[in-house]
Amino acid sequence: MDAAIDFLDTVIDLLGPFGTVSVLPIPAGHGIHIDGMLLAIVIGDTMWMKTDAMNQVDFEAVGARALPAEERRVDLPGGFHSAPDAALQSATAMLPWARSAYDAALRSGHRVLSARGH
Repeated sequence: MDAAIDFLDTVIDLLGPFGTVSVLPIPAGHGIHIDGMLLAIVIGDTMWMKTDAMNQVDFEAVGARALPAEERRVDLPGGFHSAPDAALQSATAMLPWARSAYDAALRSGHRVLSARGH
């Protein structure tokens, strides 16, 4: 199996306890939605989580990187930062970061209604 698909499956498993995970393909990779809200995108083996002025400082405090504009390849609302390494270790560790990204998604108001569930 492709390493990128394995990573996408891992992300889906990590977010599963948080809510209903849906995946939509985007030109750069895959959009990850929770209950219809764009929470993250996966490009290759990197998860980029939704950030805004209220939560990006928390991501940056643990060494998360901002998504470079040239990697976006699609018009996405707001900012994204790499998922903290610790968050990728377990669903429990992911939970506070998923909540933070979900809150940023709610603040952005960007909702996708036709996502393919996983």
